[in-house]
Amino acid sequence: MNPYKVLGKEKGDSFEELKARYDELKAIYSEQRFKEGEEGNEGAKKLTELEDAWAMILADCDVKTAEEMGNDYSKVEELIRLGKLTNAQEIMDNVTLRDGKWHYYQSVIYYKRDWMQESKKQLELAIECEPDNQKYKDTLERLVKVMGNPNTNPRNMGAPPVEDPMMTGNCLSNCCMAYCCSELCCSAMRCCG
Repeated sequence: MNPYKVLGKEKGDSFEELKARYDELKAIYSEQRFKEGEEGNEGAKKLTELEDAWAMILADCDVKTAEEMGNDYSKVEELIRLGKLTNAQEIMDNVTLRDGKWHYYQSVIYYKRDWMQESKKQLELAIECEPDNQKYKDTLERLVKVMGNPNTNPRNMGAPPVEDPMMTGNCLSNCCMAYCCSELCCSAMRCCG
């Protein structure tokens, strides 16, 4: 298989052109695979073929692996800190060797997007890659606690407890409290009028 032909491109095309075409085809086939019958099957088949071709192109283009980066994820960390999750994800997508550290940072990106289940899966993969890494285990333990408690706001992990009773509880209880208060006020106004 000629991976460049799968993309409809030539070997001499720039990496940016190849990546743009890959992203375009991936979006098309990802959507097509959920269609009914043969069209969906064809989309799934083409998506698999595209992913295989892309892996070959990355190897051919000498895209840096995690090992070659020296496991240096400082740029990814910086982008996450700045809230530029899409840019961080682009760097992560270009790493071909997905080791424990890669899965850990992927978990962080998913967490920042509030995709808790996906974040948990990535942490579990990180632990599979590095079973002795206590940082990954501790992070997974904290994430499971956040996911298991509907009153826990992941954004406030580690923050001091809030004394204001209107700030405690989950979103539903706060909305109910606001509704009850407004209903009481409206009832009081009708009685006085």
